[in-house]
Formats: sequence, C-alpha cells, structure tokens
Amino acid sequence: MPSLRSSAEPSAPGVADMANAPLADLASLPAAYRAWRTSDLGRITDRIEEELILTLTAPVAGKKVLDVGRGDGVLSVTLARQGANVTGVDVDRSMLEAARDRARGSHADATYIEGTARSLPFANGTLDVVVAITVLCFVPDAGSAVSEMARVLRPGGRLVIGELGRHSLWTAKRGAIYYPPCNLCARLLGPIDRHLAKVTTTGAAFIALAADKLADHS
Repeated sequence: MPSLRSSAEPSAPGVADMANAPLADLASLPAAYRAWRTSDLGRITDRIEEELILTLTAPVAGKKVLDVGRGDGVLSVTLARQGANVTGVDVDRSMLEAARDRARGSHADATYIEGTARSLPFANGTLDVVVAITVLCFVPDAGSAVSEMARVLRPGGRLVIGELGRHSLWTAKRGAIYYPPCNLCARLLGPIDRHLAKVTTTGAAFIALAADKLADHS
C-alpha cells in the first residue's frame, strides 16, 4: 500500500454549511434520509460534520475529487460548487439517482457512477482527493477499501475518512458529534460542539482522519 501521512481532527471551524445546499425533491429520497434531512437533529449534526470534512479537503478548486459511498450527494454537490471536478461512486442505484437529482437542482457539475469502495473504476494515481464518509463501517474488508482509495490517489493527494466513534450513544444509530441523539440536545449543545472537540475526542461519535499520499521511492 502506498505510504500515507496522516493527521486526525475531531473538530474544525466552519467553512460552509452544506445543510443549506439545495435539496433534491425530498419525496424522491428514501424515508430514512427524508426524515433525517428535515429534522433539527439531522440539520445541525450534518452541518457540524460537514464543516470538519470541508476543512480537511480544502482547497478543492480545480482538483479531481472522488466521493466514495456518496449517499444522496450533499457532499459531492458542495465540493463541485467549490470548483472541484467531482465524481461520486455508490453501489445503491436509488441513491445515485437522488444524487443526480440534487446536482441538477443545484446546477452543480458532478458525475455519479455505480461502483464499490473495494474496486474503484479509476487508474492508479489519477485523483487529487478521495473522500469516504461513514463508508468503511459498511465494508466487510475495510483495509482493502483503504488500499484501493490510496491506489487511485496521486502522490501528494489527500485521503479524508470520516467514521463513527466507537464509544458513543450514536454508534448504534448514526454518526454525529458529542451531544446525545435527540433534537433538543442538538439545538442546545450544537453551538459548543467545536469547543469540546478542541479538548478531547472522548465521546465523539464522528471523527475524521486526513492522510496525504507520499511518493513511492521503492
């Protein structure tokens, strides 16, 4: 596997509010996504997670970015609107269609193709950034998926992975931050979440890692 230099960050200052990105027709989304996107809990939690991911990927203008396991396309659309050349990969055709709808509705230039994290349809060393958010927890062999993501990155390219924290009330439900998974807690504690992240990762349900691919001198 190509060498990766990494740094982990539990929180970051706001860069953009992806929760404000234009939504695809909510009726076209699976019920779980629809309920999440329309709740205070989902809106606040997504904003905090997304600020962290955008900080770790920035700047993306003019770069070739791959979004692995793209879901309904919120992240990929935001990256495209920041000037990235974005491709989203997912195994679920219904989510690919939802992502395409979102991109059209947002006038964002993003491409979506069917594929898996363990067999990415890209040549070696052709991408600048690869992002995988809450994907590895669903992959039987996470190590092979990470190796595959590293394979398609160019030397100096960046891999950003966001995953669920193991010791949290959220691990049985969804990735989030420090507050318990309820609307009231999100409204009250969401504004101070980034301050908690500067002190500790203990209790965080969403933690992100950024790794830069080193040149292979072998």
